[in-house]
Amino acid sequence: MTVVQSFQFLDDSIKKFPNACILAPKDFPFPSPTCSLDVPDNSVDKKNVEDELCECTVAGMGLWSLCDVEYKTSNESRRRDFDESYAALRTLLQLVSPPTGSSLSYNIPRHFFRLEPHRFALRGHTPESITTNYHKIVNLLSCGRIGNAVDVGEKHQVGLAMDQSDVSFVMSNFPQLCLYDWHEVETLIRFLVSPVPDSLSLAEVDWAKMLSQGYGAGLTIRQATQTLRMMPEFMALYHEDSRKPSIMYLYNQMQTPMLSKLCDEVNLQLNEYLEGTDPSDAYAFAFLHSIGISWDQIRILVSALPLWITNNLEPGWDLLQRGPVRTMLKRPSLDYLRQRLQVGPSQIYHLLKTHTRLSGYDSCSKIRPVLDALQSRLELSCVELRKIILRMPSLLGMKESSFEARIDFFQREAGMSVLNIKKSVLKQPSLLQYSVDSSLRPKLQFFVDELKIPPEFVGKIIESAPALMGLSLSKNLRPKAKSIIMMCSMTSREVGSIVATSPQVFLLSQKNIESTLEFISSELALTYSRELGEMLLSAPRILLQSLDSSLSMKINRLRYVFKSKKTANEVFKANPRLLVLTKKVLEDRIQRCIEANRDLEEYFMPSEKGRKKLVRLPTTSDIENTVFISTDVDFNSISGIFPDHRSAARHLGISEREILDACKEKISIQGSYVCALGESRTPIKRQALLPARQVARMRNITFSIFVSGSVYPRDNFDSARGRTKSGGLALSISADRRDVETRQILEELHAAARSSFGIHVPLTVDDDEKRILAVFPFVNPSRNRCELFACYGALRVIESFVNQRLDDTQHVLDFKVFTDSNYAWKLVRNKDRLNQLGLAVSSQEMLAQLDESTSFPNIDIFHPLARIFCRLNEAKLDKSSSHSNDHCIRIEFAHNMDNALINGGTLIARNLNRHARMAAMW
Repeated sequence: MTVVQSFQFLDDSIKKFPNACILAPKDFPFPSPTCSLDVPDNSVDKKNVEDELCECTVAGMGLWSLCDVEYKTSNESRRRDFDESYAALRTLLQLVSPPTGSSLSYNIPRHFFRLEPHRFALRGHTPESITTNYHKIVNLLSCGRIGNAVDVGEKHQVGLAMDQSDVSFVMSNFPQLCLYDWHEVETLIRFLVSPVPDSLSLAEVDWAKMLSQGYGAGLTIRQATQTLRMMPEFMALYHEDSRKPSIMYLYNQMQTPMLSKLCDEVNLQLNEYLEGTDPSDAYAFAFLHSIGISWDQIRILVSALPLWITNNLEPGWDLLQRGPVRTMLKRPSLDYLRQRLQVGPSQIYHLLKTHTRLSGYDSCSKIRPVLDALQSRLELSCVELRKIILRMPSLLGMKESSFEARIDFFQREAGMSVLNIKKSVLKQPSLLQYSVDSSLRPKLQFFVDELKIPPEFVGKIIESAPALMGLSLSKNLRPKAKSIIMMCSMTSREVGSIVATSPQVFLLSQKNIESTLEFISSELALTYSRELGEMLLSAPRILLQSLDSSLSMKINRLRYVFKSKKTANEVFKANPRLLVLTKKVLEDRIQRCIEANRDLEEYFMPSEKGRKKLVRLPTTSDIENTVFISTDVDFNSISGIFPDHRSAARHLGISEREILDACKEKISIQGSYVCALGESRTPIKRQALLPARQVARMRNITFSIFVSGSVYPRDNFDSARGRTKSGGLALSISADRRDVETRQILEELHAAARSSFGIHVPLTVDDDEKRILAVFPFVNPSRNRCELFACYGALRVIESFVNQRLDDTQHVLDFKVFTDSNYAWKLVRNKDRLNQLGLAVSSQEMLAQLDESTSFPNIDIFHPLARIFCRLNEAKLDKSSSHSNDHCIRIEFAHNMDNALINGGTLIARNLNRHARMAAMW
């Protein structure tokens, strides 16, 4: 038989070969939620076996726990089947038990207690079939010893070289072999002893195809015999049979010196395979390597035969610290997940780390019904189901009614089809967990009522950018809309047109949007903000372009072609879609124009061709009337956007005159602040640290400190969340001057930076020696934590530097700390708030000052950051503090987008982030 390709899932094979005939039967159905085994009255042990003790899964063909719910037979027929099953069970016990008086007579077959009558009845085993199968298996285990298996070709039988005592030991300790089709056991042995191919990728070993081509793991018959004699469970075909014995048993069986050292080497060589596995797996592979099997051969075996590794049922400290976990994990549940999703123990371990309550879910009553409901309701393939569960394992804890409520919302209110919902969920699995009343419906109303997007387009927006439904409405979506409205003199309806055309615009950070708009306005010398709005309406995807690698290069390229900055600016104003062309397309158009000897300015004017707008744009007569309502005086969060003062007054239940007065006077009305388009707000004045005369006499030097943090490995859609991560950070310091004195101060800053971090990462030869790379020192690294710690690290560097220059009264040193993290920037951008929080002596006192509605998981980093910032900015500390600062130091935080093109901020940020990831990998 020639194997063309093997598949993990049946639906994949049908999709690839739709006309193929399926010969293999499907798995037996899994038991119903309340199923228990009904043992007949003539049984020796009269009891019901609970689901907890039924170690059978679909991986094991469901042989134990198939019950009367699935198979309804008459009592007489069922009793007859059980009588035959018990006769077969007694025959097997006689065959595999050691003979009386032998040295093994004290051993009870360690797997025999798992063999239930159902397993015999459903496979049709009788005393005669058991006896026949037993002799064939015995022949396979011993025929290699007498020279009958020297050739492993297709036409010759292959077998092991066990003697009689070894065969007796294996059959006594692993009687399940007698229940397998002996052809399957022979196929397994043939794969073990077939030669290794010359070139093989270990990413996915298709062992069936390899074997049909005459290749395998490359073990000798002697090595295969020793391996299966020591660990008969390696011949298991089903998950419930693959559980290895205790480590003490393995230690006694191996009798290998330096076992601990070998296990350490196993963990080093096979770390990617052994995460989350039982400790006995490492001991077993240590034995394999001790008998001459190479590490590459072991990798082939583990990749090809997933049952050679099993889940660790004892939760370690890494699981216990993450949430409620059972003291002993449920093996049936873990095995069912492994078989249903076709994943290994490491991915199961990652699922448990992400959602610890999974340890308590029952495979019959919880996991299987949820997976069936999710797969059938969204018409998911098995691969798509696996992708969703690996990304969001907490979905397994939901009720079927919860799925239905959310899917019904998307169908009825968002007008989405099942296919649209499926595509959205594959991009953002958490869509199925967002609350309908407090999250999904308010955002839908925001799109329809406030941005005036027609309801038929909302479903397309969700499908295109489902992550929008997970963003905060008051602190993210509305502030972004406000920035566009205020900076472009647009109405909320026009912003809705932009979002309907390019929903990804709202996935950008508010800072990114503002920086891009400021750059376009400045570079093209726009006179009115409405000009910027018209450009954005013509080409909304301008906001998705990178400043340095896209917009700036295109603008400079056309300026060079036109030989006139003013002409190029006018062309971009008239045809802003040029800014969204790829660099290759733009260059091709320039070359075609030059070759055709056409007028450049006329050639680049807009044409009628192009993408049609999704929504019809309104007139701009109501541009000046858009009103924003916020409970925050700084308008960091927006509670409502209204097209005019009358609508805002109607919402608050007050008169239009009161709204106008509140806008004019900047006062609170009913606990809310009101701001309208075109109204200027008073900027916050920056207080000088020293009297003006004294500052004027001192020399001012500005230092820029760029910081970045990262984690490794990053999450992606093809791997499970919960993988063990490490964090790293990178820091770079530069100055605005190049004189000798500034360089000396810069060297002192670098020395302070090198002494401010614990574990440093060595730089490569090509790296800048003035860049600092360090390892994130705290537990539970995440990108947000690493980014925030990088800001804290910059303040530590400054404080260490200041403490070394206690007598310096000749300089005013300005430090601008640039971060590329929107999360960190939002926390540290307000200097007055940061100083106020820094007065809190303890983290609990700081938490009391923070907004109660805001969860703050990184207080262990933010509190010391605020304390240092408060000290360095000469805020009034508590009397018990011994820190004081009498120096001319001024510190402020900024976003890298604020420095995007002046000093190459985006390029520095990109390089720093790459180095921070290198530090995390190190």
